[in-house]
Amino acid sequence: MRFWRLSTVMLLTGLAQLASADPKACLGFYREPAEKYALWLEQNLILRQAWVSKESGESIRKLHESDNYSTVSDVVLSLNSKPTAISVDNNTLASYELRFMGLNKPQSLFRITSAGRKEILDTTTIKHDGSFSLLQVYATPKDSHVILTATDNGNIDIFQMYIYDLNSKKVVQHFQTDGQQITWKNDNEFFFLNAEKKLRGEKGPSLSTYNLKTGAVSVVKNETLLFMDKDAYVKFEDNHAHLLIKDKRKIFLPKSFFNTDVEIAGLSVRDNGDTMIFANDSWNNQGKVLRHSRKNGKSHWDVVYQTAKDSVIESVEFHDDHISVNTFWGPTIVTKILDYSGKEIAAVPSPSCCLKNAVRFKTDSDIVDVVVSSHFKQGVTFKYSLKEKRYLDPTLEKQMMSFDGVDFISAIHWATSKDGTRIPVRLTYRKDLKRDGKNGLLIYGYGGFMSAGYMNSFNAKMDAHFIKNGGIIAGPALRGGNEFGKKWHESAMFENKHKTMEDFVATAKLVHAMELSSPAITAIQGWSNGGFLVSATGLLYPDVIGIVVSGNGVNDQLRKEVLDAQFGDGWAYEYGDSRVAKVLAYLKQWSPVFRAQMPLPTPHMLFMNGRMDSRVNMVHSAKIAFALKHHSTTPENVNFVSLPNSGHFMTTVTYQNTIAWKAQTLIWTFLFDKMGMTASH
Repeated sequence: MRFWRLSTVMLLTGLAQLASADPKACLGFYREPAEKYALWLEQNLILRQAWVSKESGESIRKLHESDNYSTVSDVVLSLNSKPTAISVDNNTLASYELRFMGLNKPQSLFRITSAGRKEILDTTTIKHDGSFSLLQVYATPKDSHVILTATDNGNIDIFQMYIYDLNSKKVVQHFQTDGQQITWKNDNEFFFLNAEKKLRGEKGPSLSTYNLKTGAVSVVKNETLLFMDKDAYVKFEDNHAHLLIKDKRKIFLPKSFFNTDVEIAGLSVRDNGDTMIFANDSWNNQGKVLRHSRKNGKSHWDVVYQTAKDSVIESVEFHDDHISVNTFWGPTIVTKILDYSGKEIAAVPSPSCCLKNAVRFKTDSDIVDVVVSSHFKQGVTFKYSLKEKRYLDPTLEKQMMSFDGVDFISAIHWATSKDGTRIPVRLTYRKDLKRDGKNGLLIYGYGGFMSAGYMNSFNAKMDAHFIKNGGIIAGPALRGGNEFGKKWHESAMFENKHKTMEDFVATAKLVHAMELSSPAITAIQGWSNGGFLVSATGLLYPDVIGIVVSGNGVNDQLRKEVLDAQFGDGWAYEYGDSRVAKVLAYLKQWSPVFRAQMPLPTPHMLFMNGRMDSRVNMVHSAKIAFALKHHSTTPENVNFVSLPNSGHFMTTVTYQNTIAWKAQTLIWTFLFDKMGMTASH
């Protein structure tokens, strides 16, 4: 899709057309909900840009006028001011570290040698744009260049790649790529996926090489590669697959272990020459730790470990003398320590209040160092006794759940959904919170595509600020996710997608029954798939949900195949194809744009979109906002914000910097306002 910048004249013309147009013809008024609603928002660029600019401008202006806005903006800035390493790579001569230096500051790249640490560039070297963000650095074998990747307007479908010459101190080549990955062919050449064909709408991307010495770009024909990391890739040839690791013999990958559903999610070559692989079929919850060895000149494969019953493998780490297998099942999180024969040596659980960041195991030692984090403190080390099966410090929870003289609680509760299914929910709030139903509640959710939800996510810095101010954060394990494996995902696909919405409602009712909050000040927030789900849940259950933040939501379920054609069957995989009659019938029960055409009351709703989102067409959000403003019996509750130059990850500071600052400020101002809360520093 091509995006055109409208001139002032075109914008004014569009606004005039909107003002003078026949409402029944242009505004899409229907007596009954329409399947193809407000097509002018899809098809008329001038009218769409005019309407989006007007409505988004009004919503932003109202939020700017809030007494909370300035305070929230200051807090978001303060909480994201600490420099953080984003990416690190090295060669034999130096290490390179890419650092996020804080909001509203350029990112910096440092070269580190035995002589010291030196900044060699920042983002302004490449582009003067406060929202421009670098994501990854690759050192080159001969230390002649560095390779940098950047997000494309906060998206993850196309990336920017820059080749920076360390001698001339200039960018000597720029590519648009399908992914951030590269892998080395030799010391001068690397493979990458050139996205030029994809951007032209042709079949792509193109596997290409770039030669650092000559500057030549070459298309690689008749070869298919799957990148593992910078030193390893899988090559498909003659209906077979081989693993190629730098300076090692290629390894034949038998079909009994590897197919198109399997990802090599971990790789290590041991000193004895054995190759260890974590082969993960995440869609089917079948992960295996494999060993490849050579015996008498022949390849030999062993299964060292595989996914156990009632378990999901999140990740695998290979150490010198042991393997760490990080697993979960619902709220139970355990790191299993294995020797290289696959025998379990130990199991280390996460403390109930917190998450593990690292487990540092030493052979023949009963004591394990465990690094944990909570909403309020990060990276604190505690000792766990394998013999006694407990954390030795009885004050762990007290330490991790106290901050600025205030004690907090973070614990798992169980909600009962409409069909009787029990849903684990993490609730985090102040210990001194009154049970008077007057505390703001924010429930996060994703619930789709077998992705982990928010039950064990402590990453949002503003969450801690909200909790300190008297709010409650709820993270349910919504069906559609992977918290209980494949069946948990499949139980809320297609015609059963409503179960995810019912899990949202069950979570809210659980907290209401605890007298901690009430419907009017209960908010739900989700993005992408989660954005669709919170839109649908809010419209279906306005008596339970009072506030909705829907970000980049797939809100027009009846037109998603048209609006997001570039995503192929991606949405249909989870929801079904709306062009099929029986699918269309059930999608009408909860498609947000379809239901928004009904004259019903709605919660306070904020629809956010990245205007350049490459995954979810911004028209999804524009359509539902438009429909509710013209059909809802409470149109004053509808807010719409569309930010230029922003994409799918518009609230992520390392992706969008100043845009993320603005987006987070607008969202949290809206939440504090609608919950009747006053933000404090």
